[in-house]
Amino acid sequence: MDAEMMGRMMASARQRTRQFLSEELQLEVIGHSQSMGNVDVLALRDTTVVVGIGGAVNVLIAFGFQPELLDVLFSRFTADITVPEAQQQRYRMASATEIANIIAGHCTDDLPQVGAALPLSAPVVLDEVRDILRPREAQFASMSLRTQAGSMEISFIGPAALFDQQLNYVD
Repeated sequence: MDAEMMGRMMASARQRTRQFLSEELQLEVIGHSQSMGNVDVLALRDTTVVVGIGGAVNVLIAFGFQPELLDVLFSRFTADITVPEAQQQRYRMASATEIANIIAGHCTDDLPQVGAALPLSAPVVLDEVRDILRPREAQFASMSLRTQAGSMEISFIGPAALFDQQLNYVD
């Protein structure tokens, strides 16, 4: 994956996330920062959703949610339904998964497609804080989007074939 493709993916994810949060959840992004080309370690939050984009893109995208932000997203995402107390955590994780899947899906519209549409993998939730070290042949890029409710990190890991969907390095 070249720097131009990485830049396009990051710009798409930033725009699509801003748009989704604003239009669907009435939550404005008030700032962002990003690192590309010099990221050696990705710090995963306690709730991270990983989605793979295949085809010519061949990247994993990890959406990390600050707990306070995820609380707000969950309450807004489930505002029209009654969530039983015993199911709160399950629905909270399902909200994070659906949000990441929607944003990643919208990003595929902005990326080059050769032949058929770009395939997406099923989202996987990682629920542990840990660091991912970049192997020499991998590329990492990361951005942080800040809202008044908290922040979300979006990290790009490629090529996807170097990692499983739990972000473990595959030899």
